[in-house]
Amino acid sequence: MTRKALSILVLAAFPLAAHAGACAEAVQGEIAWNYEGTKRWNSDNVARLCRTAERSREPARCFEQVMHGGVDWGGGKRWKWSNAVALCRGTRDAAGTIECFRNRISSGLHWREAIDACQWDINSARRTGDESGSAASLMAGADIGGRYLKAVSGLCLTLNVFDQPNSRKQKLKKAFKKAFDPREHAKALAGAAGAGLVFGPGGPEMAATITSLRNAKKVRDAWKGDLIHGTGVTLMACGSVDQKFQRFERNGRFIRVAAKPDRCIKAKQGQAADNGGRVQMGDCKRQKRAAWYYNDAALRNGKGKCLDVHAPQRDEEGARVQIWSCNRAPQQKWRFLEP
Repeated sequence: MTRKALSILVLAAFPLAAHAGACAEAVQGEIAWNYEGTKRWNSDNVARLCRTAERSREPARCFEQVMHGGVDWGGGKRWKWSNAVALCRGTRDAAGTIECFRNRISSGLHWREAIDACQWDINSARRTGDESGSAASLMAGADIGGRYLKAVSGLCLTLNVFDQPNSRKQKLKKAFKKAFDPREHAKALAGAAGAGLVFGPGGPEMAATITSLRNAKKVRDAWKGDLIHGTGVTLMACGSVDQKFQRFERNGRFIRVAAKPDRCIKAKQGQAADNGGRVQMGDCKRQKRAAWYYNDAALRNGKGKCLDVHAPQRDEEGARVQIWSCNRAPQQKWRFLEP
């Protein structure tokens, strides 16, 4: 058979290799996708592995090393091919991605969380130019820097500085709970912290209640808006409160408070795996309850639970933000956006 005839035959058998660039050429017909030695790939799977890195051979190198090079996934060295694709897809640094995975496994993460964490790194590196995604660039210029963490409703994650378990503001909280329903209560508290109570119906009455309590010296220091460990989170209109309560930074696995970078959004101790678990601000420590993995617009913690808005309040200011089983529901979709 002539070389030309052989080339035509190869193109007919593996059409993707002729069109999708260096990555596909390094995969199709070159690397076995299973342990039986089958080198003919489904074109969709090639596209999945190579997506966003079509001109690079690094996804192919990564896949070959993971599948056939003895990388331990935490339970052995034989991989399900789809998991190897999930780890390597879009990488432009095969060695770096594999090293990332090994380090995550060594630190105690489950293999699925390790894959998500390394994909976060891959995507962050790819988007650095488009989104100015590094921590340094986010701090340049939440002013205090940082971005909104916006829910599907268009509302933003907001620190509720009066929602503190050990706060000196308990009398103020109790007064509002008696006077208003929980959603109006949450709006009032967020407003008191940052925007002077300009929210909707009942605003004047809420302001009068606070003024009365302040004059009676029952809520001393309540107006200062402390950012302390245990501060809870809620949803409020983006830009409706002081920026320090709504601006966050993506920094590796952590969601840091831009105004106080040593504080992160995390699950309450003992509740990171519980449906309905509390979400609050706390010290940034390398714990599973402080780690978040961004995948398909969801934020999943190290315990496999997702950042979730209480469904009945999904589109309302003052909605509860909690931990819940990941279910791809709209209330589990989040976006980091410029203010």
